Amino acid sequence: MGLLWLAACAGQGRSIAPPPAPGDCALIAVSSNSWHAGVYLPASAFAEGSALREAFPQAGWFAIGWGDRRAYREALGPVNAVQAIAWPTPSLIHAAGLTRDPRQAYLQDHVDVALSRQGLARLVEAIEAELARGDQGDAILVAPGLDPRGSAFFQARSSYHLFNTCNVWLARHLRGAGVDAGWPGGHVLPASLMARLEARAPRACPPQADAAR
Repeated sequence: MGLLWLAACAGQGRSIAPPPAPGDCALIAVSSNSWHAGVYLPASAFAEGSALREAFPQAGWFAIGWGDRRAYREALGPVNAVQAIAWPTPSLIHAAGLTRDPRQAYLQDHVDVALSRQGLARLVEAIEAELARGDQGDAILVAPGLDPRGSAFFQARSSYHLFNTCNVWLARHLRGAGVDAGWPGGHVLPASLMARLEARAPRACPPQADAAR
């Protein structure tokens, strides 16, 4: 069972963005379905003309995840579970473009997370950098996604393996965005990441001075 959990879900570290501050804050959410962690981001955080905005022009929000190319799309079984974690395998970005907040659209556990605008920009930049590009610079669409309301799998750049699961991948990028996600490598499954965020990440934007009076 552990292999199945690990297989279904995986950036490179660099300087860390500052934490949120009064007047410099954005709110996102991190989701979990017990084996795979994803992130909910406002579509406005992505530039006009970016791959996801062009794929889902009506979206107000994106629900985004990353995982093994085969196991993410298929029903999990012993073969693709072992293949996903035993050695590096290709990966996919899954993106759903929603017209309403995914915290209401999906019945998944989630944790609200506040971060600075620079942190949000850093997170968006990391996701866009993960998208593999074709000869014309376009993101490479692989298949329709898991949400029939509007979603797609895109080819990703990173390799998925035991030490780079979806939860480790997301924790790395959250940490780079200034979120206290702890040691990314410790989050092989999402439960520890969600617990860390619940305990350490700001859950709301700090009030501005005028509003506090």
